[in-house]
Amino acid sequence: APTDSIPLTLGEHLLGNSLIRAGRSADACQYFRAAATIQPTNPGPWVSLAGQLSRSGAREESIIAIRHATELNPHLIQAWRLYVSYLRSAGRSDDAELALNRAIELNPDHRVSLDSMWPDLHWDRARRFSSRGEWHRALDAYRSVLPARPADAEFWFELAAVNLIVGDRSGYEHARDS
Repeated sequence: APTDSIPLTLGEHLLGNSLIRAGRSADACQYFRAAATIQPTNPGPWVSLAGQLSRSGAREESIIAIRHATELNPHLIQAWRLYVSYLRSAGRSDDAELALNRAIELNPDHRVSLDSMWPDLHWDRARRFSSRGEWHRALDAYRSVLPARPADAEFWFELAAVNLIVGDRSGYEHARDS
């Protein structure tokens, strides 16, 4: 990118952030879009644009913008975390799992950090199985989350409900006491 566009990109980015602080978050998107247009190969403006789009409720657009940031710099861990999070929020947990696997594949040195996202994805899977009446598959998915959520009352109630459905009362007492 030409060096004369860098200050303008920074200016657009700063103006976008100023608008957010002033409570004009809807206007901020145009400035983040401008920054991304001025420097289309810089992932930073794309991450900012994705964040603002997500906050504005433009879910699919935010997913496209953050995916673009991961394509521009596949080692930008925060972009991958946002990408997985946005996919989850859009109810696309299968896509989120694929994205997380890809992030880990491309960034093995950050596996521990990225692995911390698995429990939420497994919890999503457990809920999907429960909603479809696939109780034993749901139970397996809930049990995979258990080590990461030992004190989460909501988790224990969901696990206890599935346990009761399949005829297993284990976990019921823990849920009742949570």
